[in-house]
Amino acid sequence: MKWTVGALALLLMLQPVPASAQAPSDAVCATNMVAGATVSEPRHFCEPMESTFFIQFDQFVAGLEYLEETYPDRMNVFSIGESVEGRPLYFVEVTNENSSVPREEKLQVGYSASIHANEPAGREGMIRVLEDLAAGIGPYGAELAPLLDHVILNVWFPNPDSWAAGDFFDADAIAGVHSPTEGAGFARANALGVDLNREFPSPGWIEPDHTPMSEPESRAVVNELRFSGNHSNLVTGTDLHGMINSPNMMRAIIPNQDYDFRRMVLVVDQLKTIQAGVEANPAYAEWQQGATLSDVIAEVSPVPEQCADAPLGQQCSGADDVQGRAFEWGARWDMIGYTDTGFTSDYLMLSPRSPTGGMGAVGTITEFAYSHMIPDNKFVPKLTDMHVAGVREIVRAQVEMAGRLDTPVLAGTGPVAYLDDGVRWTDENNPFPYVSATGKAFDPDDPEARFEFDQVPYEVTNVNFWRDLGRFSADPVEPLDAASLAAADLEGYDHLVITNQVLDALFPDQVAAVKAWVEAGGHLLLTDSAIRFLDWSGITDDAAMQQCVYVGHSDIQDPGHPLLGGVDWAARVTGEGPAVGYAIPRTYPEWGVSRPLFESAGGEVVGTTNSAGTPGDFHEDAGAPCQTTREGEMASMGRLAVGEGTIDLIGGALPAPYQGFDHRYGLADYSVSALTYWFVMNSLGGSIEWQPIDRPFIPTYAYDPLYGEQGLFVTESEAAEDDDTQGNDSPGLGVALLGLVVLGAALVLRRR
Repeated sequence: MKWTVGALALLLMLQPVPASAQAPSDAVCATNMVAGATVSEPRHFCEPMESTFFIQFDQFVAGLEYLEETYPDRMNVFSIGESVEGRPLYFVEVTNENSSVPREEKLQVGYSASIHANEPAGREGMIRVLEDLAAGIGPYGAELAPLLDHVILNVWFPNPDSWAAGDFFDADAIAGVHSPTEGAGFARANALGVDLNREFPSPGWIEPDHTPMSEPESRAVVNELRFSGNHSNLVTGTDLHGMINSPNMMRAIIPNQDYDFRRMVLVVDQLKTIQAGVEANPAYAEWQQGATLSDVIAEVSPVPEQCADAPLGQQCSGADDVQGRAFEWGARWDMIGYTDTGFTSDYLMLSPRSPTGGMGAVGTITEFAYSHMIPDNKFVPKLTDMHVAGVREIVRAQVEMAGRLDTPVLAGTGPVAYLDDGVRWTDENNPFPYVSATGKAFDPDDPEARFEFDQVPYEVTNVNFWRDLGRFSADPVEPLDAASLAAADLEGYDHLVITNQVLDALFPDQVAAVKAWVEAGGHLLLTDSAIRFLDWSGITDDAAMQQCVYVGHSDIQDPGHPLLGGVDWAARVTGEGPAVGYAIPRTYPEWGVSRPLFESAGGEVVGTTNSAGTPGDFHEDAGAPCQTTREGEMASMGRLAVGEGTIDLIGGALPAPYQGFDHRYGLADYSVSALTYWFVMNSLGGSIEWQPIDRPFIPTYAYDPLYGEQGLFVTESEAAEDDDTQGNDSPGLGVALLGLVVLGAALVLRRR
């Protein structure tokens, strides 16, 4: 079920929408309009196809003032701080201030608009979305207006200095090449040269060259989102970026973070909705029809020679000669070829294990092609039109889906057991705790200790993945003690999961009991270091191997295998290391089985990894968290029949948390991809079942070290449940949002 635009016809008749205002003579649309063009509707900010250059910072400021004055019941504009050069950091809220729903009870969506100022796609789209919703105009402004009774759209513009660096000061430059005057231009970093998109405080390893929370811009965003107390009910959102070229106009990324089953399924469903909207949007007709780059950007050459005649949707480098979809999505490394730490998106989506954040929302990053160094940050109407259309599709899908009244449940698995040896990684056994320059513990009331403080407390284990999965399963998912495991303990279970090195040569009786249970028809799922069970049990002989990799990944060899059922996106990554403590580039432990030996044992190879090499640089006192034991291709995803039973394996999904590097904001239990969730679901024989709920879902966390069970939307019973399980996002909102059920009853609901 979800809120659908088509279902709002009755509400629209009951909810008057503000009439669009005639653009004043000094509006951007008046100064930026293509000569002789007729605007499609009166707007302050012209549509891209009616424009001649990007919206400049001073025009944006004047436009916000105009829109707020014109639509005071819809738009609220304020500054959350100042940039390095003293410009205001604008934060904009759009909602219906006349709604009977109190502001503190409204669902919220949040957008970071172009933290890299030389990637203008996000702010070009969000500025127009703000006007759409405030004025009730544009493709979806009128249809979405009734949802503003219950939703607040939050947009912040975090890099004004480098945006302002692109201002046009020469009228001839505007009329001539549609680009900044020579020597000026939008910049990526802030005025001090710091990349703000590496500055946010997420749990896990911190790249040593980064300086989280050092900049006024990043501090201001965290102050507002985390410490103002106004955004506890942030449901979803997107961090908007640009990229150079791509076989896809839009590439969406599920961030490196600790999505549990429910949040992962919700974000995948959200992405598929956005994908359908983008591919049906008329702004992408040229993309779908294979127009070439030179058709749309030749006037602002230079276009790289190898790109000039390449169809939109084809990688300019020639690496991909297949027409790309307008919209694609996956894990970060799958989409952009690298990962890092301190991303805005990770901060927004990570659950709040640190006093500073994250926000625990269900959302993504989106990268827009040709909004960067190709075409050299020059304004191209058709490309910008696609960027703006894409932002509108993102907002439409996320605003609608924020209030959906169903939740995913893992169904049909039968009883599942997992082995737990009771080992936990905590700040008390951390060998290298972070000591701050202030020497203070975190204190939200102390401006100095709010952003620079000593090591935060934590307690984590990767086997909490299975505990958390059980919270969203229709069948039991239960722990068994590894050391005392006996054959009788396995009776009644259809599946057993082993994640860590909990059964080895020191536990021959337990190993024999598990092997006998499998041979009698049981199903065993081995992940990560537990893959060595195959050798310990004698099923294979010295076949297990470890390699040190950039991120956990498996190159798919058999996309039609039942273990990959439903995986229809760009999928290779299984898990990322930073959130659980592993440094980039080569410290992530990937496990598998020698492919020749696995196949000789009758194994079905689903995916392989072949990453020869040795670990990278480490903390001088930390030792190496990974050791490449053997080079060569290994089966890192696979299935093996043993007697009447089956063993599945996935080798780089759930490594044990690692404490050897700087992780001042704590650690996450796990950081897995959508591919891993679907593999696990298929391995356990399960499927997604959508069940109705009586109120929209907001992720809340009783283990939040700042707000804890006092969070606005955690009910007493949910807080108790989270305390019992050491925390996870709660199943509902609490009584504060029961009024939203009234809206749900008024909507036509679509069943999944």
